[in-house]
Amino acid sequence: MKKNKKESLRKSDWLYILASPQGRRVLGEVVERSGTLKVNHNENEILLAKCEGSRSVGLDILNTILEYKPSAFTQMLAELASLSNSQQKDLEEQIKKNDDLGLHNEQQNEE
Repeated sequence: MKKNKKESLRKSDWLYILASPQGRRVLGEVVERSGTLKVNHNENEILLAKCEGSRSVGLDILNTILEYKPSAFTQMLAELASLSNSQQKDLEEQIKKNDDLGLHNEQQNEE
């Protein structure tokens, strides 16, 4: 596939995802969970490297959003802020459950 066609398809895919509230929520969650907007202060080098790797992925996603449709990022933030308290609490509980499952899966892989 030619570079222009591949880039055009990539942009089209991102714009499709960013056009829906569901797509923005998923990408917003990934950006938030990756620690994109946090500074990592961890003395454990392995944990620091893991955090910085996650942060790098989040930054790549954020940069792509800002490249293709900057207004989607501000819309994403506004939508997150407008969630009712119960919706936000439900979302936070779901994120925690997913984190717990991820930690559980990592522990199983280490055994």
